[in-house]
Amino acid sequence: MNYLFRFRSMKHILDPGYDELQGRRIFLEDSRKLNDPMEGLLNVRWKGRQAEWLNFFKHYFESLYKAVELIAITDGQHKLHSEDIVLCKNEFWDDDFINQERAQEFDASWLAFADFTSLYECTSMLERTRRSLNKNLVLQILEKFLLPALKFCPKIPLNDSLQYSRDQNKDFVENILHINIDLNKRQKEAYDASSSDGHFNDFLNTYYADHFSWNHNERFLLCNFSNIFMDKIVNLCVPVNYTASFSECFDEPLLWSHYADSNRGVCLIYNVRKDYNDRYYMLPEDLEGLDPCYLEKVSYNHKLESLDFFSMLGLLNGATIENRWRKYNNVKTAINIHYGFNKEAYREKVLQAIRQKMKNWQYEKEYRIIKNELDDNIQQSFKLIKDELFGVIFGIRASSFEKVKVSNMVKYMEKRSSRSKIKLYQAIYSERNGKIRAYEIMSNEEFIC
Repeated sequence: MNYLFRFRSMKHILDPGYDELQGRRIFLEDSRKLNDPMEGLLNVRWKGRQAEWLNFFKHYFESLYKAVELIAITDGQHKLHSEDIVLCKNEFWDDDFINQERAQEFDASWLAFADFTSLYECTSMLERTRRSLNKNLVLQILEKFLLPALKFCPKIPLNDSLQYSRDQNKDFVENILHINIDLNKRQKEAYDASSSDGHFNDFLNTYYADHFSWNHNERFLLCNFSNIFMDKIVNLCVPVNYTASFSECFDEPLLWSHYADSNRGVCLIYNVRKDYNDRYYMLPEDLEGLDPCYLEKVSYNHKLESLDFFSMLGLLNGATIENRWRKYNNVKTAINIHYGFNKEAYREKVLQAIRQKMKNWQYEKEYRIIKNELDDNIQQSFKLIKDELFGVIFGIRASSFEKVKVSNMVKYMEKRSSRSKIKLYQAIYSERNGKIRAYEIMSNEEFIC
């Protein structure tokens, strides 16, 4: 038999809202909310041709333009929030609603912005740079274009001091927007030092602190807009992933500390099957609606493998590209330059990023069930067939009261269905090797301390 182990708190076992033991349910968590701070942190990088970079900046400018125009048409009454940063068509920017004159106004603003910021020269530099750019460095570059971009957006009732500061500090603005730096040197600095995403915001707060108090929209545009735009544009290429984690071992003390409520919880023992390729899988109860759930083996590396933004963009399906990524000079750059949509290739790239962790986590010997928006039938929980659960190991610090409740629950499960016996174990610390071992519990009397 093949066994995998899943560490849970008592809440997941006894709370009717979870019911993972009696209900035989497996819940998948949003990978961005797991306890490892590196979990869900995808190493997305940018390395593209000039046309791709120009298209990227055009999306940034267009998204900002839409947000600013929303302020303008409401005479400053609308308070911007993250939902106002759009990467796709909406009723405000729909071709049926916007007339030709307004479209020409936007095109003229974009061209003036590109000319004023020497954007063509900058994107040519970005194309020539030998190393890819990480998200933080791309964000720094976008922030340097923010103030001049606002200059070419529709007129809005911004604070007079802000307008004055922009105009009176032309030399300062030009210095940061022209990117007159050695990009490769800056990249090396970005690799060697972990700079904060908020460095530019801190500068703005300091620089303008004595001039005025920002209103909500000014603070949103200057402090939040670029960050939110970058998050949304990365999420465009990488779907949200949901995972359920298992381990090949139960004897590692840190697993109990991290995932079983500091030894107060349990470890569920599951029977798992192997296919002809030696891949583990589990069987949901409703096989008509769900495929077998395969478990992906986590790889542990000294550094995270990267995903190239423009390549991933080229792997999106046609409908997504059509609705959420516009053409530049009538060329769908990502599709034409890269190799077009292939669902399996795209899914494999995403899985490769999701099933990796840093080397110092390798003691976990982890396997994951991974579901994401690419799956045809995505569900965040599923019910296993009755014989998948082999046993339950109680943590060293699990209370006697909760252990009796779980034991009675197991007896009820065995009584109501014709299934093999679920074994109960107690975890103890082994002084011989510093690991966790378990002995089988034969009766409820053994729970009484």
